[in-house]
Amino acid sequence: MSLSVDEKKRLWVFIAIAFGIPLLMSIPMYFAFKRGINLDIFVTAQMYYPACGVIVGKLLTRRENEMLPLTGYITILVTAVTLIALSFWYTCSDFKTIETISNILMVISSIIVYIVFWACGQEKRENAGVTRKNIRMSFLLVVLFMILYVSGIVFSTYLTGLRDGDMASQFAELTDPFKKPMTWVILISTFISFPFAVSAFFGEEYGWRYYLQPLLQKRFGLIGGVLLLGVVWGIWHFNIDLMGYYSKDPGTSAIASRIITCVALGIFFAYAYMKTQNLWVPIIMHFLFNGFAGVLIGGDMSVMQDQVSTWNDIPIELVSMLVFAIFIFAPIFRKRKEAEPIE
Repeated sequence: MSLSVDEKKRLWVFIAIAFGIPLLMSIPMYFAFKRGINLDIFVTAQMYYPACGVIVGKLLTRRENEMLPLTGYITILVTAVTLIALSFWYTCSDFKTIETISNILMVISSIIVYIVFWACGQEKRENAGVTRKNIRMSFLLVVLFMILYVSGIVFSTYLTGLRDGDMASQFAELTDPFKKPMTWVILISTFISFPFAVSAFFGEEYGWRYYLQPLLQKRFGLIGGVLLLGVVWGIWHFNIDLMGYYSKDPGTSAIASRIITCVALGIFFAYAYMKTQNLWVPIIMHFLFNGFAGVLIGGDMSVMQDQVSTWNDIPIELVSMLVFAIFIFAPIFRKRKEAEPIE
């Protein structure tokens, strides 16, 4: 695959921002981690970096008279820069209110982004790759995703109970949270809170699915590109996992667990995006996966922190994630010789 000068410039800008900034931000993140400070603000900020890499590259190589949703783009960039500044402030001061400020900032930016991409006009949406297409198919795939998601967790619970010889307690741990009214409140609120958190999930998917997926597919094939993207996406989480999600056990099994998850989800997200050409589909799926994860594996989002993954868990996770990974055999991955061209 031969890239034009502008395509090369966009690629290097994307790499520098999407991967370079997380690497640099790992330094203040480490100091915050050693002080025992909550790292949520670093995690939220990092979600915006892939989109920032795409946006800056598009702006630097923008063609004359090319119509783009600049208000939405600027909102994403300003949000990311502000979150970086707040991360440094939080690390130095441990000012608890900064967490609330960062959440309010995400809500405001999400509302702006949601409205702008809805109302900016067809030409701007098409140039930015955010047009809502194939609505019926998109809805059905989101429903299918949720069915597979729940099925995978139930299957994982069954396999864990089978391994440990304690099926009753495993399923009790899964079902007990749903006996509490608050669990149902959280579930319902998750469905309606998407417009207030969309900017962060747009931040990741605009980089991974919209930009990097077609680029890798053109170079490594429809299947090879998706698999490679899943590995890259998993490695991109390394600093977050090391100091956050798996900080109690940041071993090789934790890295393997993350890569398995990202490869499997990446396959289904790619399948859904290729079927619909609607970026909002993987954005919604990513949002639902994160939003429901805590509830479905333990009752609230606090269980997502300080997880422990051992090599005994890896075979079970590998098998349970097959509900998503099996879509790599879908005809669409063999239907075309190359991916859609990058905008």
